[in-house]
Amino acid sequence: MKTPKLLAAFADLPSTIEPPKMNSIKDRRLGKKLYITVAVIVALVTLAVALLVTQGTAPNTNAQTEWSKTYYGDTGHAVQTSDGGYAIAGSNASIMYPAWERAPILIKTDASGELLWNKTFDATGHVATSSIVQTKDGGYALSGTNIAPPIMNPVWSGWLIKTDDRGTIQWNKTFGLPLQTCFVIQGNDGNYVLTGYATNNANGADTVLMKVNANGNLLWTKTFGGNSSKLLALSLVEANDGGYVIEGALDRDGWLAKTDANGNLQWSQTYHPRGYTTFPFNSIAKTKDSGYILAGGNLNSGWIVKTDSSGNTEWIKALSVNALMSSVTQTADGGYVAVGGYDRQAYLVRTDASGTLMYNASYGEVNANVSSSANSVVLTSDGGFVVAGTLNHYSPTNIEGFSVTPTVGNNVWLAKFPLETSPTSTGSP
Repeated sequence: MKTPKLLAAFADLPSTIEPPKMNSIKDRRLGKKLYITVAVIVALVTLAVALLVTQGTAPNTNAQTEWSKTYYGDTGHAVQTSDGGYAIAGSNASIMYPAWERAPILIKTDASGELLWNKTFDATGHVATSSIVQTKDGGYALSGTNIAPPIMNPVWSGWLIKTDDRGTIQWNKTFGLPLQTCFVIQGNDGNYVLTGYATNNANGADTVLMKVNANGNLLWTKTFGGNSSKLLALSLVEANDGGYVIEGALDRDGWLAKTDANGNLQWSQTYHPRGYTTFPFNSIAKTKDSGYILAGGNLNSGWIVKTDSSGNTEWIKALSVNALMSSVTQTADGGYVAVGGYDRQAYLVRTDASGTLMYNASYGEVNANVSSSANSVVLTSDGGFVVAGTLNHYSPTNIEGFSVTPTVGNNVWLAKFPLETSPTSTGSP
């Protein structure tokens, strides 16, 4: 099957790129920790501007996106907000920061993707943002992990930031466990539930489930595993009965588990169909029939799996793309949309309610100057969906006699699709 290219997803990208509004980012980030000279910075900024101007003339071909925007930052995760706009969580990443130093960012747009405001929160180390929710009071909760120096022996920790509706921090919590992922939801009771995984003394990894109250104070912690196996939780949803359903991987298998409202394990399932060397999950969403849809992938294939409310497999579908699928949701017509990335390209896959492929599409082109990935997909109030991800720019240049290909800039991108999107096939990526 030929794979269409949605090049128009990047056609108007530079229209909303703006520098961040800093919240007490310290001068030391621009001083002693910068390992490049002012001359190199100026040169790279010039290259970045030239690259973005060129990108802005890209043709609008073979795609039915309603709009597409980029914003300062890296690794976007999006939600639609109560006002019809969008909030995106990520991390800062540009030539003004060394690769090791990253901080959380929060971006707010209107319903057309136009930037309303952005915030950058102070942090030390390498911060990765994993998830965002709009909270019941109209604010936002962001979660992720922080890798603190030294680089050769880093210290991991999970964090949770709560802001008001304008992105002003209300509280910020760091959890002492060495969490290597940290995904958050807000439950129907107004409290927050987080999951992730941490290494253990048996050279394995344990899944961690935590609940904190509306002020970020820890209520309880549950740990699953405790042996040399690697039990890796990546995300969760609240079940209809008030419990929690966690997805991820158990060594080479896909893994799904259900707890009650107090975090006590009720059941656990693993998945590994024939023909796959590995079968991990990366994302979960609830379905209209009270079951679950899961997405995953390895270097050879992407897949989605449909289960009932007890985790029993109803069907498994390979997606005909060599992509690591990172997010999945059910669409308004009962079908599914999954997104991911591989080999410097972002991928989108649409199926019907039985998992039968309707179309797949790739974003961007495989070349030395641009790479893209898709991190999250969410439904919109009009029945369509938005995809959030990262667009990286590179520019070969010559500095002091050396030929280098620096990262000129990373941008969060957001693209809006109508449900009836059906791009024209133009060849394989």
